[in-house]
Amino acid sequence: MSELEFEGNNCKHTNQIEGFCTGCGKCFEDFELQPQRPVVRSHSLYRPSMKFSIQDPMKVNDAAIMKILTPLNLKGYNSSLKNLLLTTTFKYRLKKEDKVIVALYHILKQVEFPIVISDLLKYSNLSKHKLLKIYRDTFEYVDRSRDYLRGIYERVKNFLVKRKIDHSGSFEIFYKLSDIHKCSDPKTLCLAYFLKVNKISSFIVKDIDEYDIYQVQNIRRKLKLSDLIE
Repeated sequence: MSELEFEGNNCKHTNQIEGFCTGCGKCFEDFELQPQRPVVRSHSLYRPSMKFSIQDPMKVNDAAIMKILTPLNLKGYNSSLKNLLLTTTFKYRLKKEDKVIVALYHILKQVEFPIVISDLLKYSNLSKHKLLKIYRDTFEYVDRSRDYLRGIYERVKNFLVKRKIDHSGSFEIFYKLSDIHKCSDPKTLCLAYFLKVNKISSFIVKDIDEYDIYQVQNIRRKLKLSDLIE
């Protein structure tokens, strides 16, 4: 560099490139460095317009829980159900609603609440047999107690009373039948027993969604007259 361009510490700044003096390096303009090539490659999954949201898993579970508990009038089991879901590892990939159903079924069986898995099918896309398999593979088996079966018996009896259908029967006989037909749905078994002992056609429940008429007929055919006597 010539003496005309730089005298001691005094630079003439005669040569500048993009706001920089090539002699002393002084910057005369505000500028923004631009990369020579895109930082994000064309095949990257990132897009500037993409937005991300973080959901609280507890709030998601709360929504799934209340979706099922509310129509069943079982909101009082909210805390117990939430705690069980937080401490349970499921062996299958399931929707949140299906996890809630299986866990709720387990809790209600423990407290001898008169519920059967078919009562919860409307909240799931899974079959009865699939839900029961998941339940058995996830939780310790809870046997049907006498009090639980008593609750089922009274529930079916009230169902018949409301519809003014004959409901003569004996809990002791139903209890004995439950031991003989352990693999049968207890609610369906109880209805089949009432209909058979009172000689009422199974078609009386044809248009009632709560019962499958074909299952009722199938169980009814299996009941022996000798088993209907105390």
